[in-house]
Amino acid sequence: MGAEARDRVLLTVAVCLTVSWCSLALGWAPEPDQSVQVPAGWSHVGRVAPLDELVLTFALKQQNVEHLAKLVGRVSDPDSPQYGKYLSLEELGALVQPSLLTLSTVQKWLGAYGIKGCKTISTLDFLECMMPAR
Repeated sequence: MGAEARDRVLLTVAVCLTVSWCSLALGWAPEPDQSVQVPAGWSHVGRVAPLDELVLTFALKQQNVEHLAKLVGRVSDPDSPQYGKYLSLEELGALVQPSLLTLSTVQKWLGAYGIKGCKTISTLDFLECMMPAR
């Protein structure tokens, strides 16, 4: 593992540990299926400095996922007239991109914390945001 990859892993662990501590201190609890344990083979290396840059990826709620699941079944079924007629990336994006309400809600929430300049992908359902740890 390269130094950059190792640093990202360590930052991820530090964020997870910080979130876990904050959750307990503020009375929040993780979802029942989420582990707050440090994975085997990893080690805690200390706190993240306030100005250390973090990269967080947000997955936004997609639209039309039931329709997409049916469409995937049809284009994958050799007996279907739609077999092999896959969507282009543009068509996929038009189908699943988050609603304007979802996009604006997430942008407002991020903006309230001073997080700007996030990158997205063409389907608009993922945001990658860089920010200081503080």
